[in-house]
Formats: sequence, C-alpha cells, structure tokens
Amino acid sequence: MSNWIILLLLLIIVFLALALFKKKDGKSLVDFPYQSKDIFCSPAERSFLDALDKIVGKRYRIFAKVRLADIIDVQKGLSVSTRQSAFSRIAGEHIDFIVCNAKDLSIIGAIELDDKTHRGRGRHERDQFLDRTLKAAGLSVIRIKAQSSYSIKEISNRLDSAFNLNMGIREEDNQVSIDALEVSDEKPNDETTKNYDVENMALVCPKCGAELVKRIATKGQYAGQKFWGCANFPKCKFTKKVGQETSV
Repeated sequence: MSNWIILLLLLIIVFLALALFKKKDGKSLVDFPYQSKDIFCSPAERSFLDALDKIVGKRYRIFAKVRLADIIDVQKGLSVSTRQSAFSRIAGEHIDFIVCNAKDLSIIGAIELDDKTHRGRGRHERDQFLDRTLKAAGLSVIRIKAQSSYSIKEISNRLDSAFNLNMGIREEDNQVSIDALEVSDEKPNDETTKNYDVENMALVCPKCGAELVKRIATKGQYAGQKFWGCANFPKCKFTKKVGQETSV
C-alpha cells in the first residue's frame, strides 16, 4: 500500500510541475506579444531612399525612419515636469530621413516624404508640429512629394538649397549619373545618349522599389513602343510608358 501512495504522490508532483511550466510559458507569450515586420521601409520610402543614396554619394549618409528624440533633445535648465512634458511630445514621433556628414555622422537636416496619408487634418497638424519643433532645434527640414520617379537634378538642388551641401550637379556629373543609374535592355548609341532626359533618371518601381528597366513591347496594341518595366518582372508587373505617367 505504501508503494502505491508513493507512486501517486510522484504522479501528483509531476502533474503540478508540468502545469506550472505551461503557466510560465503562456505568461511569457503574453508578456512579449511581438513579431517581426516583413519590411523596414514601405515601397515608396524605399524607392526614394534609393534615389537619395545615388544623389549624395560617399560624402553624406542617409538614415531612414529615425526617432525624433534621437536627433533632438529637450533644453536644459527646465523644471522636471516641463522637461517630461516636452519629451513626451517628441517621444512617439519619427523622421522619414535624415542627412548626416559621412565623416562624423553630424546631423545636417531632415527630409519628410509626403504621400497621400499627409492630406488628413490630423496629419497636417502633426506635420506642422514636426516642422516647428525641428526649426526650434535649429535643424532644417524639406518636404518632398512621393512620386513614381524622381529627378536627380531637382532633388539635388533642393538639398543644396536647404542644407548648403554645395553638391550641385554639373553637366559632366549628369552624364555620370546617367551611366550609373540607367538599367536598359537597349544598346545605347551616341544619339540616344546625347538626347537622354536627365529628369527621368532614378526611375524606381512604386510598388516594390526595384529599378525600372527600359524595354520594347513586342506584341499587342503597344508593339514597338518603349516602356519602363520593373526589374523584378514577372514577380512585379508594374509598367510605365517612356516620357508619360500612364501605364501600358
């Protein structure tokens, strides 16, 4: 009889131990209910970041989705309650992109990419707060409208003007940019290179962020016409007519 009692006690102990383990394991899942996101930047952010990287080169570095509290701080000499209140207003905000000096990572300025989500009243108020906060902190910010393609010359000029980068594109630099950014299935000749529109450089797919490749339609109603197609085809089937905004 004593052996049965001992065996029963052992079974009860094992059962309790298993129950306690499951309880702790379940609690850990509740305490840490997190999962990884699929991507860090949206396709629109990624395509614009790709354009920025190709513009600034090695002299500067671009960082995406930076917490506002990581680039500005609350002034000293304030009361504890005032500092806490001021910090809480910036703690949950972030900047789309910041430009830093490549040598020491000193902060040069901020860039906000405005897409259709910025049209709402609440977002407009948030954007005004962000602009005023950066201005008070002594940091310049520029806003650029999200597009399916970006002009190297135009963005470079805006960076020059806002941040005094002195990196204006010269004619010979434009040609380098063309060679570096063009990914084409066509064999260029002297005439096409001479007449190539610099304003259409840095073409990126608005859906997946990959570069757009120039191709020629071989069949259908658009046979023989040039168009931009996503480099990720057939996974991504985005297309755009050369020189036009409409898709084919």
